[in-house]
Amino acid sequence: LCASILGSILITGCSDEDALKQGANLAANTESQNQETPPSLAPPVKPSLEDLGVRLLPKTGSFNGDYYKITRGMDLLYFYAHNFNGEFDTAAAIAKVYPISDDLGDKKLASLIDKYRDGDQFSKRDTIKLIEPILNDKISKVSGVRNVTIDISSGLSLGDYDFERQGFLTNNSFKDESHEDNFTPYKRGSIRFPDVIDHKLSFINASDFDLIKIPEDAAREISQYNGKYSANVNFKLYGFIHSIAQDKNDSYKIKYVVMQITKIDLVSNLLNDPVRTLATVEL
Repeated sequence: LCASILGSILITGCSDEDALKQGANLAANTESQNQETPPSLAPPVKPSLEDLGVRLLPKTGSFNGDYYKITRGMDLLYFYAHNFNGEFDTAAAIAKVYPISDDLGDKKLASLIDKYRDGDQFSKRDTIKLIEPILNDKISKVSGVRNVTIDISSGLSLGDYDFERQGFLTNNSFKDESHEDNFTPYKRGSIRFPDVIDHKLSFINASDFDLIKIPEDAAREISQYNGKYSANVNFKLYGFIHSIAQDKNDSYKIKYVVMQITKIDLVSNLLNDPVRTLATVEL
């Protein structure tokens, strides 16, 4: 390389000393260019909420104290259908609805869905025209509704009382064990109702009730209640609809309505005994 460089420089009429200097500099530059530059280790790009299939809903305005009670999967269907971007497909929705042991909160609607299931393609087309306005009306009624409540009898239970932190530990199956991303509901436990098989309810802040803080005097009564009746308390959760989501990689197309809990009631659950609130905890 140096010989060829010197040869070309000497032809231009430079002195030997200048040629040597220029040749050395050119050789050094060529060597540095041939060295591989290690690629920069850029941090991985975090996927957006849209990439994760999550749509945040607007925060609630002033609260008048009313809560919409979620009692069945149809409630989740109404919330999801109203808040997602896209056209509602009635036939696809009712294909996942099973009014077997539940009247769906509307006996006429349940009867029409049964008729749709049993009909041929002409009967289905006629019946869907009767179902659509009923569903559209119910979906429109959750417009602007954010504050919701639900009764929980499984998936959450009281454990031992932590005297140092002044609260009951819980056996909590609704949280994301990996704690990797609170915005992806399909990474944590959820609730599904038997009437609609492709909608689930998830909780964005499930880890907040790993410990339910209750003063010792109230906790003593609850502990005695559990011990005396060998029965755990039920929970009534209050909060608001935080987001909706669907895992884009999920072939089952499960849809999630996500709730943020703001208050918890611990409720008695004895048969033949009036239900009473044992404690109320604000989160």
